[in-house]
Amino acid sequence: MFGELIQEVLEGELDTELGYDKNRLRPKDSGSRRNGHTKKRVRSEHGEIELTVPRDYTGEFEPVIVKKHQRESSGIEEQILALYAKGVSVRDIQAHLNQLYGVDVSPTLISNVTNRIMPVIKEWQSRPLQKTYAVVFLDAIHYKVKQEGHIVNKPVYTAPSEEAALALLDDFEEIWGSKYPLVVRLWRRNWGELATFFKYPPEIRKLIYTTESYHRKLRKVIKGKAVFPCDEALLKMLYLVTQDVILKWTGRIHNWGQILLQLSIFFPDRVSSFLR
Repeated sequence: MFGELIQEVLEGELDTELGYDKNRLRPKDSGSRRNGHTKKRVRSEHGEIELTVPRDYTGEFEPVIVKKHQRESSGIEEQILALYAKGVSVRDIQAHLNQLYGVDVSPTLISNVTNRIMPVIKEWQSRPLQKTYAVVFLDAIHYKVKQEGHIVNKPVYTAPSEEAALALLDDFEEIWGSKYPLVVRLWRRNWGELATFFKYPPEIRKLIYTTESYHRKLRKVIKGKAVFPCDEALLKMLYLVTQDVILKWTGRIHNWGQILLQLSIFFPDRVSSFLR
């Protein structure tokens, strides 16, 4: 995955150099054009990776992420994505890289670099799931995103109890029921399945509620951004933050033995084969 990411970064650099994307027609005023790729092996913190470095017709393209004749990754590409994941603005990333590495990376290039991870995000979203999940729980945070000149909230609903959840659903129906009657009917019709979460014992519910710590990470990153310009900008940041959080999920779950026992009672066919 790391190699694929670097490859997309290189393609994004050439997009910036030429002034148009790979899959678009070449503008008449473009000074050069794409001219295939050159294979290259580079050593990185993740091992050796093989790249196909894009070329331009005039030979003027000078990659910044992996320079010509460079055989080791400097980590600049990781810096861009790591800083973006922490909510640092594009122009602040530009200043940071200039101060740290002495390279002049334009805001347009940084935007193109982060845009290039979208295929990786789509692949991650459609990855095969594990064979067994004791609990699949959906909840959400509200984010402000611009759509057609208007700012809208992107929601996922949370509630401490089934009674509170029903109250929130009533509030939603009162405000939006006339505009979205089908949505309300679907929630009402499937409430028995949706409310299953509230029937679990405290230990399992606490395990699920730990998603709040994940939410705190997300809120910490986006607190400086009043509005996201589009859905993709929001998705890129949430994906990168999530990858950073996953690396730190190494702690033990308190009372896991008791929780596992309770899960085996609720889901004997799914969990018993994993008990030793």
